[in-house]
Amino acid sequence: VRTAITPLIPSTLLHLPSLHDNSSLLSKSLPLSGAESTRTTPRPYQIQSYLTAIHQNSICVLPTGCGKTLIAALLIAQLKKMNPTHLALFIVDRIPLVFQQSHVLAREAGLRVCPLCGETKTQRKVRELNDGRYDVLVSTAGCFLELALRKEVDGRQFC
Repeated sequence: VRTAITPLIPSTLLHLPSLHDNSSLLSKSLPLSGAESTRTTPRPYQIQSYLTAIHQNSICVLPTGCGKTLIAALLIAQLKKMNPTHLALFIVDRIPLVFQQSHVLAREAGLRVCPLCGETKTQRKVRELNDGRYDVLVSTAGCFLELALRKEVDGRQFC
């Protein structure tokens, strides 16, 4: 089940393949092919979810172990190509997921990931985050809210 919201990026600017052209999903017509962007080759439904997310805001609902993080890695890698000076933000609800998702994003997409939660949040790490040493911030909602309220991060630095 996906819920569509107002698109962030007009698809006409990106020249994306049609969402209904499944024959070309694994071909060179992708903005970012699975072979180029992640270590693991995405399955067709993951590519379809990725394309939907590129075309419009969406919520991806899949059972555990079906590759939601791989879809996120594809999407974040593409957004970083489009916005190289911005950070991607990946919010999780539990501290163990900060480390798990950080590891997967770094391994799959070769992204420089800053895992941030209460036990890893140091002034040095926040300074490195603001200095552009990372591509992605993976954080718990509470930790990110604290950073924002203390004005340690600027919302405009995220894509």
